[in-house]
Amino acid sequence: MQKTNLLEDYLECILKLQRTNGFARSIDIARELGVTKPTVCEMVKRLSEKEYLYLGDNKCLFLTDYGKEVAQKIHEKHIFIETFLLSIGVSKENANGEAGMIGNFISEETYNCLGKLYKSSNFTAYRQQ
Repeated sequence: MQKTNLLEDYLECILKLQRTNGFARSIDIARELGVTKPTVCEMVKRLSEKEYLYLGDNKCLFLTDYGKEVAQKIHEKHIFIETFLLSIGVSKENANGEAGMIGNFISEETYNCLGKLYKSSNFTAYRQQ
């Protein structure tokens, strides 16, 4: 499951829009990500070719089952890293923005090790200080 950080950003954005609105539109994605509509259209084409999403009625975008699975994993990683950063004293504003950046670039191995650390008694003691 090799992805670029840009693909991850789009998949997570589409997942959030789909959860909120029941669908995603190119204009909504452009607004959320701060890009132009033509840029979104190009990425939608790439995501569609990779079978992450499909174009439904009224030009609404929907994640495929595979796309939802991948997007959910990306979103869960983002939420975990944000929670981890908050637990060590990072501000909410920085934790939210940096969680996405960190999540886009760390390996699955590093992510799993952070999860083990977070659940460990040593880290629990640190958080209680």
